[in-house]
Amino acid sequence: MGTAFTKHHFNKIKRYTNKIIFCFDGDTAGKSAAWKAITNCLTELKDEIQLSLVFLPEGCDPDSYVKTDRENFDNLIDNSMPLSQYIIEYLKSNKDTKTVEGKTSFALEAKKVLNQMPDIMYTDILREEIQEITGNVIPKESQTSNNKEKITSSNKNQEFDIKELTLLSLFIEYPRLVKEFDCKNIISETSLINIYNIIKEEINHNKILQLHIY
Repeated sequence: MGTAFTKHHFNKIKRYTNKIIFCFDGDTAGKSAAWKAITNCLTELKDEIQLSLVFLPEGCDPDSYVKTDRENFDNLIDNSMPLSQYIIEYLKSNKDTKTVEGKTSFALEAKKVLNQMPDIMYTDILREEIQEITGNVIPKESQTSNNKEKITSSNKNQEFDIKELTLLSLFIEYPRLVKEFDCKNIISETSLINIYNIIKEEINHNKILQLHIY
């Protein structure tokens, strides 16, 4: 299926077996299709799944190769490349990982791949293998830490909004404050700035103000 292979196909296959072997043509197009197929199913990996790859000799058609050279095909299957080895070799291709520049390029691409993978033992072990090449520069992303940062940021924004609303309420109750203070630089939310402008305009025109802020 090549590039048409998706995680939905992968999940269907997982229902029937824990050992999956991908077979691709050995030419440039086949290698490109292999990487595309693998990256399509990274998010669906499980510890119990053993995934490996086989690349046919260039110019060989899979169907005819199985029929005419079954013994060699079986040998290819028996010596299929584990997914972890394939990922590392693919990422290392065209990079000199003995140099800082090569290691940096490798580490950046490896991090993108690892971030697509689920938080399972397999991912942790693969990360350790990659760190042996990069020198331990790819720390594990902490989902819990990220969530805490998002919650903290959200709470701060909510607290700031409440303070701004309280300030607007004071302006309504004590109109003279509007003339004494210019709070456009204090209020950050656009919608609240609009309310502030309405309050200021109403008070400047000595109109009766009846605004309710919830």
